[in-house]
Amino acid sequence: QSLLQSAIDTASEGISIIDSDLKLVAWNDKYKNLFDYPEQLIFSGAPISTLIAYNIKRGMCGPGEVEVQVDRRIEFLRQGSSHQSERELDGKVIRIEGNPLPDGGFVMLFSDITAYRQAEQVLKAENVDLEAMVSERTEKLALANKELILARKNAEQAHIKKSLYLKACSHDLMQPLEAARLFAEALSFQGALTDNQQRQVHNISHSLKVASDLLDELGEIARIESGNIEPQFESFSLDDLFGRLAEEFSASAENSHVEFRVARTNYWVHSDQQLL
Repeated sequence: QSLLQSAIDTASEGISIIDSDLKLVAWNDKYKNLFDYPEQLIFSGAPISTLIAYNIKRGMCGPGEVEVQVDRRIEFLRQGSSHQSERELDGKVIRIEGNPLPDGGFVMLFSDITAYRQAEQVLKAENVDLEAMVSERTEKLALANKELILARKNAEQAHIKKSLYLKACSHDLMQPLEAARLFAEALSFQGALTDNQQRQVHNISHSLKVASDLLDELGEIARIESGNIEPQFESFSLDDLFGRLAEEFSASAENSHVEFRVARTNYWVHSDQQLL
């Protein structure tokens, strides 16, 4: 008995041992202090029913008549089944574990798991906060995706409208420019024009042709963006291309007093001349 008492006194958990008559035969200070039992209740041979009734009166076992609850628990102990439960007492959470002995009776273990349950509550609260945060960010992401889809549709519609506008502009402006070119061509056939006047009429006709080509290119750009155009490849001289560009920009250079030079070249390229 002395050896048994020394062993249970060094345990970190509260321990009580009851015999087959359900009377207290051994315990440690951890058990007594955990439940704050009065000295007169703890003695060798104390009926376990007295301790159960004391705990019930303190509200450890929930509502109900004390005698009924005591009888139910005593009957459960007589059946000799292992059991586990948790009880709250003065802000502490106590885990109770009972294991039957071979010749009758029980070894009861009592652990203060208050800190564990508090940590569990904190983790649950943090998990709830995390779930709320994930839910909130998921909603924001879904909203952002909807806004992105809407912006994409708006961009596609704007692109279509721009292409239609370019086509309309190139078509509508071509008519007056073609008329102006015809007037310039008619003017060039008049014999009363001087050489200088003929050169100016030629420049006007060429400028009108360049403007018409630019409008054609606007239509081509719309076709390129819509994917409805294929380049027409051919081999041609860069010098000829540079020459046409020189005619186009030389008049502007003269009027702005800018020195304008075009480098001659013998290179040829293979490309779409109009798109290039």
